[in-house]
Amino acid sequence: MKLKKQHKEILKSVIKNKGIYRTRLIPVEDRDNIFDSLFELYMAEILQFSKKSELEFEGPYKQPRYKCFEVKPWPKVKLDDLKKAVRKGEYAQV
Repeated sequence: MKLKKQHKEILKSVIKNKGIYRTRLIPVEDRDNIFDSLFELYMAEILQFSKKSELEFEGPYKQPRYKCFEVKPWPKVKLDDLKKAVRKGEYAQV
């Protein structure tokens, strides 16, 4: 898989934070293109991600205003593999 510029930025952030990276807060109503990049990396089985909000508990009276994504490598992918992929500009499936 050929890595795009945003893919490389995400992978560098995961490497820098040693495995778990939290994206910046995004307003819930806005659609950010980081989701598209994360989904492409998820489908290639490189990264896993989950959506988080600024609230610990959500309910009918407490609606979240911001969201972020928590990103971590797929269990079979090591940080060394991610470093090699960033250097080469492409990711080869193991």
